[in-house]
Amino acid sequence: HSRLYAKTCLLMILAILLKHYADWAASQSALSRKEHDLQRLKPLFDYMDLHAQERISLEKAASLSHMSRSHFIRFFKQMTSHSFAEYLNRFRIAKAQALLRTSQKSIAEISWEAGFCDQSHFGNVFRRLSKMTPLEYRSSYTGPEAVAQR
Repeated sequence: HSRLYAKTCLLMILAILLKHYADWAASQSALSRKEHDLQRLKPLFDYMDLHAQERISLEKAASLSHMSRSHFIRFFKQMTSHSFAEYLNRFRIAKAQALLRTSQKSIAEISWEAGFCDQSHFGNVFRRLSKMTPLEYRSSYTGPEAVAQR
């Protein structure tokens, strides 16, 4: 009886190990697919980085990703959890935040460099995403006395 019990225990352990490694392999496969899918968007991300101040249409984004407009909309949302327009705004605000932290440029110049045609719209989007104005953001990194000197 003890041999049968030991054999049964070993088979159960083997079954548990097989399930564990099958789950691990499946997660590795899913990760690999996700990385491959993200690579499809790399030309778009590179373009956005180099041409942030230009208007980037949905059609241009889809073209850079070699997809139809409708497929791109679904694919982009699935990959980033944001619409392309929302992602582009977040990207541009992140670029503006970096410029606000590291440069002495005016808010208007930064607004243009980040890709916003209208400083008022820039301020609204910045406030919505950062929960503060561009000037408040800059002063939180440089101190109020540095902002007052400008």
